[in-house]
Amino acid sequence: MLIRVMDVAARLLITFGGIGTIVAVMAVALFLVWVVWPLTQPAKITGAALTSAPFADRSPIHVDVDEHQTLGYALLPDGVVHVFALRDGRPLEQQRVTDRTITAASFSTAGGSFVLGYDNGEIQPGTISFQTLFFERDDVPEDLRTLGQDEVRPLRDYALVKIDGRHHRLMTQADAAAAGVADARPLNGAVQLTPQGQLRVQRMVVTTGDPIPLGGQWPVRLVRRVNVKGSPIYVCLDDHSQFQLIAMRKDMFGNVTPKRYSLPYEPRPLAGPPRFLLVTQFGEAAFLAWEDGTVQRYHIRHPAQAAFVESFNALDGPAKLTVFHFVAGGQTVLIGDSAGDLSAWFGYKPDAVGDTPPPEANASGETHHLVMADRIPPAAAAKLRKARPDEIPSELASYAGDLLVNTYPEDVVFTKVHQLPRGPAAVTAAAAASGSRLIAAGYANGQVRLMLVTTAQSLLTAGPLDDASGPVTALAIAPKDNGVIADVNGQIAWWTFNPMHPEASPAALFLPVWYEGYNQPSQTWHASTAADGEMKLGLAPLIFGTLKATFYAMIFAVPLALLAAVYTSEFLHPRAKSKIKPVVEMMASLPSVVLGFLAGMVFAPLIEHAIPTVLAGFITLPVAFLLGAYLWQTLPRAWQIYAANLGVAESKGGGDSAGVRRAARHLIFHIGGVKLLLLMLMLIIGCAAAVYAGPLLSELLFAGDIRQWLTYQPFTLANSNPQYAGGLGGWVALLWPVGAVVTAVLFTRYVNPHLRELGTRMSGPQLALLQLLKFAVGVGCTIVLAMLMGKLLLAVGLDPRGPIRLGGYNLAPVGSYVQNNALVVGVAMGFAVIPIIYTIAEDALSAAPEHLRSAALGCGATPWQTAMTVIIPTAASGLFSACMIGMGRAVGETMIVLMALGSTAVLDMNIFNGARTLSVNIATEMPEAAKNSTHYRVLFLCGLTLFVMTFIVNTIAEAVRQRFRRKNSNL
Repeated sequence: MLIRVMDVAARLLITFGGIGTIVAVMAVALFLVWVVWPLTQPAKITGAALTSAPFADRSPIHVDVDEHQTLGYALLPDGVVHVFALRDGRPLEQQRVTDRTITAASFSTAGGSFVLGYDNGEIQPGTISFQTLFFERDDVPEDLRTLGQDEVRPLRDYALVKIDGRHHRLMTQADAAAAGVADARPLNGAVQLTPQGQLRVQRMVVTTGDPIPLGGQWPVRLVRRVNVKGSPIYVCLDDHSQFQLIAMRKDMFGNVTPKRYSLPYEPRPLAGPPRFLLVTQFGEAAFLAWEDGTVQRYHIRHPAQAAFVESFNALDGPAKLTVFHFVAGGQTVLIGDSAGDLSAWFGYKPDAVGDTPPPEANASGETHHLVMADRIPPAAAAKLRKARPDEIPSELASYAGDLLVNTYPEDVVFTKVHQLPRGPAAVTAAAAASGSRLIAAGYANGQVRLMLVTTAQSLLTAGPLDDASGPVTALAIAPKDNGVIADVNGQIAWWTFNPMHPEASPAALFLPVWYEGYNQPSQTWHASTAADGEMKLGLAPLIFGTLKATFYAMIFAVPLALLAAVYTSEFLHPRAKSKIKPVVEMMASLPSVVLGFLAGMVFAPLIEHAIPTVLAGFITLPVAFLLGAYLWQTLPRAWQIYAANLGVAESKGGGDSAGVRRAARHLIFHIGGVKLLLLMLMLIIGCAAAVYAGPLLSELLFAGDIRQWLTYQPFTLANSNPQYAGGLGGWVALLWPVGAVVTAVLFTRYVNPHLRELGTRMSGPQLALLQLLKFAVGVGCTIVLAMLMGKLLLAVGLDPRGPIRLGGYNLAPVGSYVQNNALVVGVAMGFAVIPIIYTIAEDALSAAPEHLRSAALGCGATPWQTAMTVIIPTAASGLFSACMIGMGRAVGETMIVLMALGSTAVLDMNIFNGARTLSVNIATEMPEAAKNSTHYRVLFLCGLTLFVMTFIVNTIAEAVRQRFRRKNSNL
């Protein structure tokens, strides 16, 4: 009865555990999907309002809203700022900025700061900001305590009162006067109830600086302001075609004075004055644009040496230029036209001939040389970049055919990068978000579209307001990127929206994207938005890094683990096996952080200073072990039998002395036999040979300095340092294993049959010497084959140092050396993976039916033939499962990879370079990711991707295991 109860309990416990495991895994997968799912949702408009503006008969210069979307304001051409409640358009207050006539104005992309140009030739900077005050219910008048959640009330009749020198209260002006409060301040703005039960007061504050004269009396036509190193600079154009830059300089006494620089200006009399002016965020370049699409670019980084750079047409057809506006970051320019087209342009530094514009684009005669980096030596390139076409040194004339004229200073190319979806009518207004690459575009039919510049996708459409809607004349995005305000034909339109996560679209995650400042589309991970607001969330580098780390770890771990398992199972003495196998399995208990610390702090510096020795070890160690095996065969047969039977002789009380018997017993039963001792000896010999062969290998293959050889980029023409130009040595070192495999296959198929025939007429020692000679010839053939394959690859233009590009991936196996690299992580993570693969593989080999082993040995097969032709095929399912489980362990490894591989997200197969894996990315960036942000959810997507990868690996492993199991079920 007790046994039956225990049996039922065990069955229930096992069933519950199995079902619980499945449920837990499914719950993890569902949770990951639940967090990631919002990334797939489109942007949504969550509210809209339409109000008549208090200035319906005039178009504003600029409109904006506060971050809580309670108040809106509009600056009119008469210099008055109108503040109104967004929800109903009720006017709240007016503030006059200036009494002069405004002829030019510009506002920063982030909002707040502005600069106005006047008809008397002066400019005036200023700021418009919102001040937020919070009050508890006890600190406001009774009539404000009944505010509803969505109600907004103006504060014309209220005052701010200071109590006890620190505490503030809100009182009606009548109550403040009756109480005799002397320091009560009138308070304009609006009050609203927050979800937390507090009362939030929003009021607008306008500040202006001193006017700055331009040195003339002509009206200011265009003006822009940027801050460079904390000081403002102003770029202005007046009606007298004076184009100038004004830098505000502070002297040692703190006095600020303007310093004026005259900028070169290329007027276009037939086209009239330009309509738009832009200055890049850091003051490197200025742009002037005309309605016909002509854009002029000026280099103003050094105002005293400012120069006109180029003139180009930004429009494809007869349309008119209607929008010329910066995106967040102040480097990407939005260009819209009357045909409804909207495009994004920015400058980048080219690194290839195909990126260079035609020479005729240069209108000023300024020329700079862009050399082809894969054709011209570096020393010649440096000289050619500084030379004019008529100043090319005679010794470099042979390279003149490899030059292209680059018309841009500092090799910067300004070009159209993104073509956004065409609108339904002419583009009449545009606005950029302050902290992202979102933009809003307004059209002549009253429609407003929200788009993402990075991926050139349209997110949502609002409006038109009604059939009689006019053009959108002013537009702004709320500071938190969750609302947009527009002036449409004298009406204020306001929409709130949720952009969701457009930066994480499938195209941005898995396809190349052309990011600002990059010379071509790329797959990049850089989640920090920095100054340009452009998140780079490409998962391809992370997936590639995960596969790269796993690939190199498995290359190191699988051969060692499987060969060790075969040796332990089929050749090692049972006494030695009982001691060695637990030791290997104990390696799995080493914490990952310890292995990572040792790899990053100990192994990496050692390998860095002994690269040739390490590379030589991959050659000398296999050769040493094979040499030991062939030397064993050359021993007389009697010696081999004697060494194998020492234990038997001792157990039977042979004629050996007691000391010899004790030594023999210790050798066999505690060390593992003469063969194992010979393996240890050959290991020592192989390591010693690597130490001595490393410098020789460096001289023969890498011109004596492998670090410089790796860093140097080869050229096909005359070389400034030809001793490092050859890539043959790298291919020989890399193709050594391939040559060995090809040699083994050829010898097995064409040489061994003849040797077996010769072996029938030779004695044992003679045959062993012949085998040793075959081994020496095979080593030579391996080297020759590696050299031939290397020369063939070089002949088709493939250098091991690259670049060997395929779809944006650099598949070059070697390149510049980084201390924390894939070689280090392969060794370190190999030690973490070897115990798992070894244990499972050895168990699978030991579980092979004993009658198969006995039958093979009984038929005259050697232990090696038995292992290779009988045991390994029988245990193939277990061996494959061992490798797949080890791969799953390597794919999810974090600490070793983080400390030994670095954290650089690159698409580079270089074994001497680092990478960033999915698991490392999650570990390093999750603490800094805001909950429910795009970054946060994409990190969970990384986890889901890792889950899917391991699930696929394990599923394949199980399918293969089941196939082999069915195949061998009758054995």
